[in-house]
Amino acid sequence: MENGLTPLKHHLVPRTKGFVLMTQGLRETVPAVYDATLCFRNRQDPKLVDYVSGNSYHADLVIRRIPMELVPGSEVDCSEFIHQIFKEKDDLVDYHLKNNCFPCQGPLLRDYVTKKIPKDKSALYIGFIWSTVQLGVLFYFLLVGLVTGTWIQITFTVLIIGAIFGMTNLILDSGTAKSSYGAESRKNK
Repeated sequence: MENGLTPLKHHLVPRTKGFVLMTQGLRETVPAVYDATLCFRNRQDPKLVDYVSGNSYHADLVIRRIPMELVPGSEVDCSEFIHQIFKEKDDLVDYHLKNNCFPCQGPLLRDYVTKKIPKDKSALYIGFIWSTVQLGVLFYFLLVGLVTGTWIQITFTVLIIGAIFGMTNLILDSGTAKSSYGAESRKNK
């Protein structure tokens, strides 16, 4: 037990201070808060580089709408409420890891509705067209700079290109973030 709280298997212990302040400040203007839980089938753990490489994954997503009237107003009750939400999320992930799907009925998901989202390639086409336009303009200016520029402009252009590729590789090679608290730190003990 950490700070009197039951440790979670798959989630970090929630930091409740910000959530409490947010609900107190937005109670009159925001009708609900949403809780989303995402799990990948077959224990897959995709990284950004996997998506860029074109690998496909099957994901299950549960989104719950929690009306603001159900969120307690006091700081202590609200903190207990968010810890309970995270306990339920942890139970959902645990169930998904064992059964490769979320439970369709039972206390974890009341009024559960399954919706199949069809694959839509329009986002892929729009992204490809937008990237082509941006890269076309970039390559035009790089080519003009390399052909007509001074040696300082050419050096600067090559350094910028190197920095862009270096940063892209750093982003794509980054793995799962390590945490100073919660689930990841307990696994290492």
